[in-house]
Amino acid sequence: YARFILPIDEATNSRIGYQQLSSLRGIEFPMYSYENYNTQKYEYVYLAGFGHCNNDNINSETKIHRVSDRLIKQKLPIYPSTTTYDPEIYSKENHYFQEPVFIPDPNGEDEDDGVILSMAFNSIDNKSYLLILDGKTFEEIALITPNLDRVIPITLHGRYYESMITAF
Repeated sequence: YARFILPIDEATNSRIGYQQLSSLRGIEFPMYSYENYNTQKYEYVYLAGFGHCNNDNINSETKIHRVSDRLIKQKLPIYPSTTTYDPEIYSKENHYFQEPVFIPDPNGEDEDDGVILSMAFNSIDNKSYLLILDGKTFEEIALITPNLDRVIPITLHGRYYESMITAF
């Protein structure tokens, strides 16, 4: 996982920067505190992770492949630092997650003050739920399970395709 730094001011003759951020593979959908840090240096990114890309022990008979099975909080070095940090990982056996959405705390003081929202699916109970994690501690705050007679499809970017509803 890497970040490219693009020069904004052409007059400075800046080069494109490259920064290795993590050795994790199989990650997607990076999300940060966009409202507060767009075009600024930010220190935390939240990601969806795919365990089978990291050679985790996976039982192919019970695992759903190509669906995120973990959420990740990654502390980033501030460019040009080359320091790397271990990721924080949230996962539950046989649970799958949509991309994380970071909601900043309007009264927060730190960049990671807020919550992470992710729609999730428990494949054992065949139930969907909304997962809420603390943005700072990355600990579970709540699981909200709607009383529905069907599963909310795990999708990319929250897209819904009626033709795929029969897959569930």
